[in-house]
Amino acid sequence: MTKGFTIENVKAGDMLTANKSGKPVIKWVVLSNDRKDDLMGKFTEVYVMLNPSGALESAERHSFYHATFKSGAYQKLEWRLESGT
Repeated sequence: MTKGFTIENVKAGDMLTANKSGKPVIKWVVLSNDRKDDLMGKFTEVYVMLNPSGALESAERHSFYHATFKSGAYQKLEWRLESGT
């Protein structure tokens, strides 16, 4: 569940961290949040700092639709936003 932010309002440079049982399991730096496609609408692109398995990634990009982030597995985690500015 997100605390204190909505995915539509994150911006490049922000960091999104997801915790499960008090431990960080996902850490992303937002690259962009203003792209849109005709299939599912707006989406966010991030650079993966920490993936769900806990292994560090050397360089990995990930993108997700706002609608997908607001439901399902993403919202089973506790999300925090650290503003990049």
